[in-house]
Amino acid sequence: MKNFSKWKSNRLNLEQNELKCSALESNKQKNIDLFKYVAIIPKIIIKFLYPLYLIGKKNAHNIILKEKHIIDSNLPTSLEGLRILHISDLHLDEREDLVESISKLLEEQEYDICFFTGDYFSKVRNHKEEDYQNFNSIISKIKCKLGIYGVLGNHDSVETFENLSKFKIKFLNNECLKITINSYPLNVIGLDDVHYFYSDQVKATLDENKSDDFTILLVHSPEIYDLAQKNKVNLYLCGHTHGGQVRLTQKFPVFRRIKRGRKYFSGLWIFKNMHGHTSDGAGTSTLDIRFNCDPEISIIILNKSKIK
Repeated sequence: MKNFSKWKSNRLNLEQNELKCSALESNKQKNIDLFKYVAIIPKIIIKFLYPLYLIGKKNAHNIILKEKHIIDSNLPTSLEGLRILHISDLHLDEREDLVESISKLLEEQEYDICFFTGDYFSKVRNHKEEDYQNFNSIISKIKCKLGIYGVLGNHDSVETFENLSKFKIKFLNNECLKITINSYPLNVIGLDDVHYFYSDQVKATLDENKSDDFTILLVHSPEIYDLAQKNKVNLYLCGHTHGGQVRLTQKFPVFRRIKRGRKYFSGLWIFKNMHGHTSDGAGTSTLDIRFNCDPEISIIILNKSKIK
């Protein structure tokens, strides 16, 4: 990756000093995850309401594979029918059961390429070797001809990057690559997390995208949706929000965990001429419960027109 040493130095500085720099902000602030503390309140309440807690936990462990169709009339013919496996927010150190659950879901499924959009674990560093091997177990079950690619989330660190890079996944940290599909050069851009670790390298990477080829952006959260659209991104894939994890109704989450792009907290969406998908995530963090929000992995199918 270009400017790797600069990225690593900046990342380590933020991590070690427990600082954060949110999307499109230049000032660094103390990294205090208010959600972690506020979430303790409903956790205490729910444990008193134990039957409700058990329902929420059962929901959280019922992971679903969802097929989602994106219709884009500007889609190159060579990409018609492309099947993308999108996985986000595993938090494997809290949810080891996901290894078996995802492995079963992927049996006999067909997809061409796989993208991970961050938060492989909840702890930022000092993982057990078992955590890494659990991730490798999932990776080993993914069979696709065009490869497996990933980006980092706000729970991921340089340590995470260096250890997971040993496996069958290519991480894109503020860089772009071309993947040839049916003689067509698909443009894929991967960015570092923009929720806590935004840097000038993120914007510079997007500004460098002068390609008119169909471009897919991988980034942890939806918070730079507008910047991406201005820089010729056609499909924006992200996660981070867990779809709210706990929703009062299908459309009203208790927490969204994002400052920008709040309306794009879940599912398929469109901003101007750019399509997006915010995964509801496979795992959970802090609260091992879900209400009105299924844990998911997704297969996104690209089409030029609606299938009759």
